[in-house]
Amino acid sequence: MPPNAFIHAAPCLAHARTSARTGIPESAIWDRLLAAGTDERSAASANAQASSGDAATPPPPDLVVTPTVFGERHMPGARASVSGIGPQSALSLGSVLRALCQGLARNLHTMMPGEMLERAGVRRIVGTGKALTRNVCLQQAVHDVYGIPLELGGKGDAALGAALAVLAHSSSTKA
Repeated sequence: MPPNAFIHAAPCLAHARTSARTGIPESAIWDRLLAAGTDERSAASANAQASSGDAATPPPPDLVVTPTVFGERHMPGARASVSGIGPQSALSLGSVLRALCQGLARNLHTMMPGEMLERAGVRRIVGTGKALTRNVCLQQAVHDVYGIPLELGGKGDAALGAALAVLAHSSSTKA
């Protein structure tokens, strides 16, 4: 994934905590961010299941994050934005994280739409890298946007995922 708002969120908060001299390590900030997104999603899903009888994930919030801080290769002038905040908005750390993850997945989808994957015969997404493997909210957002199984690679980074995709594509074209 190109540079985006997500990879800068915790360092930004870490800088703020350094400025405030709280001494909270960056890893603790990440732990709190990820827990907030997961805890709130789990609670909302449990409430939806209890009231409707099904375990569907809650609808996306009105909050929309466009995470293109540094633009994109195809739109270098694009910048990040946040919209959908109003007087009735119930903002929380978890809802902001989920909106950011949904924005990342939507941004990825604009560059590689699901229809493109379908035409290429892709039946699953193999994901690697810490941003994805450690973040249940981002995993859910990718699954929600693409609607196909997401498999997480063990250790590795985005380069490993790209290499696996090339290998899979080259072996399918030889068959």
